[in-house]
Amino acid sequence: MAELPPWLRRLDTAIRARIRSESGGMPDVVAWNDKNPLRSALFVECKGPKEAFREAQEDWLWGALESGVRVGQIAVSVRPF
Repeated sequence: MAELPPWLRRLDTAIRARIRSESGGMPDVVAWNDKNPLRSALFVECKGPKEAFREAQEDWLWGALESGVRVGQIAVSVRPF
């Protein structure tokens, strides 16, 4: 968490203020454009074919949506192995 860029650390803090989980839940991959990081961010959770979402992950995503992240910025990638 200490290595997160300031904008993502602020977003995570805002999300955690809305949810019960103090850690975990942030998607596996976060990509963004430095010119407008929050608006351009893409959050990708990677799952195996039989892997389920954990409660902390669901909470984090709902908190992100409530904090202004758009649905189109969230994706799930199912890996075949």
